[in-house]
Amino acid sequence: MNPWISLTRPQTLPAGVSPVIVGLALASLEVHLNLIVAALTILCALFLQISSNIINDYYDGVKGSDNNQRLGPVRVTSNGSLTRSKVKIAFISTLFISFLLGLYLMIIGGQPAIIIGVSSLFFAWAYTGGPFPLSYFALGEVFALIFFGPVALWGTYYLQTFETLNKLEDSTHIILWGIAIGLIASAIMGINNLRDIKQDRA
Repeated sequence: MNPWISLTRPQTLPAGVSPVIVGLALASLEVHLNLIVAALTILCALFLQISSNIINDYYDGVKGSDNNQRLGPVRVTSNGSLTRSKVKIAFISTLFISFLLGLYLMIIGGQPAIIIGVSSLFFAWAYTGGPFPLSYFALGEVFALIFFGPVALWGTYYLQTFETLNKLEDSTHIILWGIAIGLIASAIMGINNLRDIKQDRA
């Protein structure tokens, strides 16, 4: 596989976009969907997922967590298919694209959308990057549950319905849908981490 395609981990992208699709489906039961907002939300979710994947590849390669003994798909930073500098430029670029796509959503959605947008950008990086990488402290599944579940799903629903949404209680059922989707994403991540447990322990 082309290393640039491998870097994005296309097989993981449905996990990133599924809460958005469910959120749009639930919103469509109540309002006519704003297709521009829907498209931007899907693209933003995809680029955030891609950013997180590239960041994970970069930092695991730099820190030595990934090596030739790992099971599963090849990681391009650790095997040298792409240089560290190219991978770093790639994740900075995709994060910037995510920000640009989300900027319009934050403008129209106001404070809730800004909080979701900024925190999503930060945690896409903090999952593996920074002084306290979440995935290195058994918090990856927790944040997958939160951001691939209630945050993404409710945020999508909110962006479509905020003009008619009177109070938070009106969308409690959306949070429950989000938890259900988030648990699936968390389970996927847990299975991947079980595969890597021996190498991670070493």
